Amino acid sequence: MEPKDPAERAAEPPSGEQPIRAAEVVGALSLATDLGTGQSLEHALRTAALAVRLGEIAGASEQELADTYYVALLHSAGCTSDGHEANFAYGDDIVPRAKFALVDTGDLDEVVAYLKANVGGGRPAPERDAMVQDALANGLPRAAQTFAMHCEVAQRFAGWLGFSLGTQVALEYVFERWTGTGSRRPVLRLTRLPVRAA
Repeated sequence: MEPKDPAERAAEPPSGEQPIRAAEVVGALSLATDLGTGQSLEHALRTAALAVRLGEIAGASEQELADTYYVALLHSAGCTSDGHEANFAYGDDIVPRAKFALVDTGDLDEVVAYLKANVGGGRPAPERDAMVQDALANGLPRAAQTFAMHCEVAQRFAGWLGFSLGTQVALEYVFERWTGTGSRRPVLRLTRLPVRAA
């Protein structure tokens, strides 16, 4: 027998209490990640609504739409897992995280400009210059490692909450681009990003 959709499944609540649905947990988590990434509240919820609407227009199946919804809500669940490293690189990392969301990571000039403007904020000029040079020299491998860690945390949340394999697999690719200019370039070049397990 197929397990129920996590949105419909509820844990047995203690006597007299209302059950909590997995969708409510993920919705609350998405609000916390909005704050942790410098986005306005309900950013992930708006992303989910937009993603599902685009999926409907594209003719996605009900399961694909459910996966899309949960991937959109969980896409930033792991984004603060590198808080220590981000704090070292940027100082207060909330504003740089918000700014990074506007960077076209497929455009190397934009990435370089972002690093020059944000790395080492508040530090003395010589130290900041050295940090920027280090980020420019070593940024791509570090970014790939960081994004992989973010994806892994989101995947673990999805697994703990019992979401479909399609949701869990798709979370691995939230920083990728079909052009191959995502965080694992040039290793990964896809003609179609997965929305469900093969």
